[in-house]
Formats: sequence, structure tokens, C-alpha cells
Amino acid sequence: MLHQIFHASPSPIAINRLSDGTFLDVNEEWSSFFGYNIEEVYGRSFSDLGIWARDEQQQEYMRRLRERFSVHEFEIDVRTSSGESKTVVCSSQIIEVEGEQCVLTVMNDITEHKRTRNALKESEERFRMMADSAPVLIWVADESGECIYFNKPWLEFTGRSLEEDEGKGWHQNVHPDDFDSCRSNYARALENRETFSTEYRLRRHDGEYRWVLDRGIPRYNADGSFAGFIGSVIDINEQKDTEQKMLEAKEHAEEMAKLKSTFLTNMTHEIRTPLTVILGFTSILRQGVRPEYHRFVNLIDRSGRRLLLMLDSMLDLAQLEAGTLEIEAHSESVTEIVESVALTVMPLARDRGLDLNLSLPSDRCYAIVDHGVLSRVLNNMLDNAIKFTEEGSIDLAVRREGSTIVITITDTGIGIDERFLAQAFDPFTQESSGLDRSHQGSGLGLTVSKRLLELMNGKIQVDSKKDAGSVFTISLPSTR
Repeated sequence: MLHQIFHASPSPIAINRLSDGTFLDVNEEWSSFFGYNIEEVYGRSFSDLGIWARDEQQQEYMRRLRERFSVHEFEIDVRTSSGESKTVVCSSQIIEVEGEQCVLTVMNDITEHKRTRNALKESEERFRMMADSAPVLIWVADESGECIYFNKPWLEFTGRSLEEDEGKGWHQNVHPDDFDSCRSNYARALENRETFSTEYRLRRHDGEYRWVLDRGIPRYNADGSFAGFIGSVIDINEQKDTEQKMLEAKEHAEEMAKLKSTFLTNMTHEIRTPLTVILGFTSILRQGVRPEYHRFVNLIDRSGRRLLLMLDSMLDLAQLEAGTLEIEAHSESVTEIVESVALTVMPLARDRGLDLNLSLPSDRCYAIVDHGVLSRVLNNMLDNAIKFTEEGSIDLAVRREGSTIVITITDTGIGIDERFLAQAFDPFTQESSGLDRSHQGSGLGLTVSKRLLELMNGKIQVDSKKDAGSVFTISLPSTR
């Protein structure tokens, strides 16, 4: 029975005399593993066959065997008959065979296991070397979320040892105000096995808390099982300082814009009040002066109205930039608004010797607009048309195109050079400027009009040629 077990064993087994090491018996697995026929090994020893690859291992192995009468799980490097190096784990026991002390040795081949282990060790050493040379802080956590590794830059940053920061020790470095959010973000990522990114303040070795960006990604074992996280941390303190300064600058700018808007509103009110009185008395004055003085009265009226229009444009622009302009949009009759504005500016066109032709559809066209805002837009557009038209006519028309209300203002004026069209709606710009400037105005009319229309979901575009007039088209969504 024992003989059958000996030869049927899947592990290499040998029996040697203790006194001289000669083989008394080996099983088939031993013969196959080392590449020797059973007949070749009888009467020869491990040393005779050159099986021991390292003398110091052999000496240590035999020393333990003689002292303890047995050796368990001893790792030895051996050579086969072909010269191939292998690693085995040996377990030996001194036994008595026919009154003579012998050694029973059982071996297990761990060559591939050792290669894998060495490769893993080499990989880990390479990773640690790269991690310690990296310009960022690196950490590794196991499947439970406990940190098991921090690279050299991390330890230098915190001024603590690996033992101090392992597990949950690194929590002591996190700013108390940021700890809860930092922990909850990490716990959520751990539960869902997902990549995460979080910002918090980390205490540096000198006691200063620095803002850092911590990014972690899941890592997995060869069999696909979750192994934990690997993460990198970068110092973003300067970036956060810059963001804070930019936020403060933005808030300051917004506050200044609101103050400017308030100032302009007050100033506009202060100027509008006496200006309204002047324009009111101009109408009375026109009736009481001799005809030859009417042109002077008309000049006062035109100048006052232009000043009033410019004040409205400046106020609108300031409120638009400050974000304080409130639109009160309702369903309004666009045809009525257009007709009302046209009647207001007709005297100005007539004084310039221009015809203002109005074309309205038979039925009323409605859109969601702010009555006063749309009136100011049309006043701006018509004032521009009159100002830049020396002779001829201005056509103001309203029509419906499907679900859109279209307003067109067509003039026979000086037109716009093709090269300047792209800048037509920029603030404070006119095609002529400086000493060459031929027409008065703030250059705000088109800019403000475009932005006011956009607040009402409207659009404006221009089609123009130099010395051939211009066509401005306003589009508004129809409500009925």
C-alpha cells in the first residue's frame, strides 16, 4: 500500500541515505521532473547529479535537518538534467529504512509561482520608484477604502510618516471644514466603484492648509474583482486664490455697474425733467412766433428730442450691462406701436424734406413685447434713418410671415460700406469718426436696439450698400 502511494503521488518524492546522500528510491514524478531515469539515480546523490543549484541552500537545509530531524516548506533552487533552473519547496523527514537512517523528501514545483511573485515584486518596486519621482501626491487604497500607500511627495508635503497616514490616519491632514464633504464624496465613490474628483484643504508640513484637487479611479485585480482605488493629488491653492480674486473683481464690477446704472437713471431723470418742459413749451412757442422763426423753434425741438433719445439709449445700455433692465412683455399690437412712433417722427422727416411712407397690414399683428421698449427701438431706428438720409424717402412697413412679425425700415440714405457692416451693431461706433465724422450721434442706437430686441426674443439684421441706402429688418415671434 505505501509503495503504491509513493509511486502514485503527484509530487516528486525521493528517499536518500542520511550518511552519504545516495538515492535509494524516487517515484515516477521525481524522475519526470528532473529528467533522470530511475536507474540513473540509484547509488548517486544530489551532489553527484548537480541538482543543488546553490551550495549555501544545501548547507542550510542539511543543518536544519540534522538539528530538527525534519524540515518543512524550505525553498530551494534546483537544476534538472537539461540544466534548466527551477524552484521547489521541500519538506523532509528523517526515517529509518531497514535499520538505517534515511531522508524522505517531498517537493512541490513553485517555479511559475516564484516568477509571478518576482514579476509582481519588480512591478511594485517600479511603481514605487515612479510614484516617488512623480510631481504629484499619490495614494493607494484597498477594497475597504483604507489607504495602504502614500508616495514620497505626499509624505514630504504632510511631514508625516507612512505609518501615521495609513488607514484613516490621513484624515487628520484634512481641514475640519472640508472633512465631511471629502469623506462623503469618497464614500459614495467607494460604494459605486466609480471615479471621483473632489477639492479640499490639506495641511502642509508647516501647518498651512492648501487647497488640493484629489482624483481617484477604481483599480481591479486580474480576476476582475475590485481592489480599491489609486489617486493623485495636486496643489491648486494659487488657482483657488485667483478664482477668488476674479469672483471678488466680478462682484465689484457688478456692483459698480449697478451704481453706474443708478447714477445714470438719476441723471437721466434730472435732465429729462427740464428737457420735457423745454419740448412742451417749444410746441407752444411754435404757435406764437412769426413764420420766419419757425425753423429756429423746429431746431430746438429736433435737438431736444435727439438729446432725449440719446439719454434713453445711454440708460438702456447701462442697465443692460448691469443686468438691471426689466422687460415687462405682454401681447401687444405691433401695428399700433409702429403707427404711433411713425406719427411722432413724421415732423422730423418732413423738416428734413423726406417722405416717411407707412405700410401696415389690414389686420393687426400681435407679439409678446414691452410696449415702451419696442417704441424706443423704433425711435432709434427711424432717427438713424432720418439722420443718414439727405434726400429721398424712408419706408416703414409691417407684415406677417408665418409665425413671425417682420418690420422693415428702408431708406435712400448714404448706406453702409460692406467692410463696416460687421461692426454696425458694436457700441460707440460709426463708419465716419474723428475729424472725418459727418453725422452727430452717440453710436449707441443700433447696439441698444439689437440687445433690447434680443430680450424680447427678437432679431435685427441689416442689408446695405454704400451710397445705395439701407434696409433694417426686425423679426418678432407672432402670438396670433
